[in-house]
Amino acid sequence: MFTGKWKTKKLTCPACGGDITALPGDRAFACSRCELGFELADGRVGRLSANQVYRGWWLRARPGGPAGEGAGKVVLLPFWRFELTSPAQAFTLQDTGKVPPKVRKSMRDEERFDLSRHRVFAYYPAFRTAHAQTAFNLSATLTDTQPAYELSAGAYSAGAVHASDAAERGLCFASEHLGDHSPGLALTGLCGRGSPQLVSLPFERRGAELVEGVSGARFPAGELDESLLALNQEYKSPPEGEKT
Repeated sequence: MFTGKWKTKKLTCPACGGDITALPGDRAFACSRCELGFELADGRVGRLSANQVYRGWWLRARPGGPAGEGAGKVVLLPFWRFELTSPAQAFTLQDTGKVPPKVRKSMRDEERFDLSRHRVFAYYPAFRTAHAQTAFNLSATLTDTQPAYELSAGAYSAGAVHASDAAERGLCFASEHLGDHSPGLALTGLCGRGSPQLVSLPFERRGAELVEGVSGARFPAGELDESLLALNQEYKSPPEGEKT
C-alpha cells in the first residue's frame, strides 16, 4: 500500500517466509517461525545470530535458584554481544600505558580476560535508556563479569532500537568513558571485535529496579520506555520431569 511517497511493507523471513514482528523503531528482530535473527540496516534485512539465555540454566543460576523467593516479573532485554579478538600485533607499552595500573593488573591477572584461553565478550544495550551513563554502566558490568550464559536460539528481540553499528559506537564511548575503572571495557578498547550477536537477557523487576542477578547488573526501571516495560514475560519453573 502506498501513501504519498511512503510505502508500507510487511516483513517476512527470508529463510522460511514466516512473519517477522517488529515494533516501531526496531532494528533487530527474530522470526517467530524458524527463530532466526535479522537486522534492519540500510533499508535491507541482514542475517544475524540471535539467542536468549537458556531458561533452565537461568532458573538454576539466578539468586535463590528455581524457587526464587521474591521473584518479580521478568523483562527480556536485548543486548548486542561482540566477541573480542586479539589485535594483529601485541599491545604496545604506549597502548597499555593509557590504562591505570590497577585496571591493567586486573586485565592481566584475571583469567576470564585471557583471550588465549577463553572467548571474551563485550556487551552493549540494544534498547534505549534515559541516560547514556546507564547504558555505559550496564556495558561495564556485563563485560567485567563475563557471565557464562547458556544460550538457546530464538532471541526475544522486541525493543532492539540500536543497530549493531550504533551499539559498537556506544561501546567505544563506554570504553573511553569508563575504561579507567572497568578492566573489561579497557580490554575492549584495545581489541578488535568480531561479528555482532543479539542476546536477550532476563531482568527481574524488583521494586523500582531491574536486576540481572547472574551478572549483578541493575538499573532503575524508570530508565526504560514504558512500552518496553510492558513487553514482559514471566519465567516459570518447568513442570516436574520436563527437560530444561
